[in-house]
Amino acid sequence: MIVCRYKLYWTLDNRKVLKNQNLIILSLLSASTFSLGDAGDLRGGLKESTYTWGKEYSAKKANTRQGFFPFLNTKADGYLGTAPVGSFKSNGYGLYDMTGNVWEWTADWYRVERKDMAHSLNPEGPSQAESFDPKKPVEGALHVIKRGSHLCAPNYCSRYRPTARESQSPDTGTTHIGFRLVKNLG
Repeated sequence: MIVCRYKLYWTLDNRKVLKNQNLIILSLLSASTFSLGDAGDLRGGLKESTYTWGKEYSAKKANTRQGFFPFLNTKADGYLGTAPVGSFKSNGYGLYDMTGNVWEWTADWYRVERKDMAHSLNPEGPSQAESFDPKKPVEGALHVIKRGSHLCAPNYCSRYRPTARESQSPDTGTTHIGFRLVKNLG
């Protein structure tokens, strides 16, 4: 298997697309035309690891921000913004880019409490009616985004950990949220 993410560059004539980049600036509804998965843990068999590559943070293992957010990015990973798909080594399952680069839309609704789901392999999240983030009380029902982006830095959010998640309004697209596609090559 290989995980791919594509970045779509819109032009005035809506034709130009760059291959091997991340598809970004799309809402959950737009992303849903592709089959979105759950917010599962894809550490590649490293169950006790903090990150998809092991226990220690490394600027060379995923596209995250190095330096003091938002003022400095040293580009220690080689990138200022998003990186092409496959720029970093695959995990133990042969999947690329499982953290960092762009946040991943998931099919799960967001709720802060998740104690009943903590050790489940494929937990069912809350319903849309139960979805709520007290940090964003006026936004209504929100979806889970996972795996952080190139903007996540150790001093700011460090959400590039597989267990981390954040809430996002499903009608909003940004330059650091996308999704992952999986293709079986066998």
